[in-house]
Amino acid sequence: MRLSRLVEQVERVRRSRGKLEKIGLLAELLAEARGRYLAFLDADDVWLPEKLAVQVSRLEEAPEAAMTYGPAQLWHGWTGHPEDVARDAEQDVRIAGGRLVAPPDLLPVYLGHEDAVPSPSGVLARRSAVEAAGGFDCIELVAQRKHLN
Repeated sequence: MRLSRLVEQVERVRRSRGKLEKIGLLAELLAEARGRYLAFLDADDVWLPEKLAVQVSRLEEAPEAAMTYGPAQLWHGWTGHPEDVARDAEQDVRIAGGRLVAPPDLLPVYLGHEDAVPSPSGVLARRSAVEAAGGFDCIELVAQRKHLN
């Protein structure tokens, strides 16, 4: 993929309100990825400085793990308004940290508590695991349900 085409695609996603178009771009970016890990950062999110180092370390310690994630810190207080500061919270992912959890055990948690599904910006995944799962096409229905309804 030429850089100019990639820039055009990114600009198209920025202008678009459709989430499925974003998934198409993610599929193209996956095809271009060269590293062992995939990390995502939405335009309105920020990472804590140690996020990637901690997550890479966790994946190196558990070669059988496909991905790692942590709770998002919901930061409304950036406005400086006291009522927004009071809304600051940490996402309850409903899984105790530091555990390796098999995917079948995660499914009931996610189905029963949609708010426990990790933010894409909190995920670090092995590229090989994403490719083995079929890339990003496999999440199209979830994205339609969660973001387009």
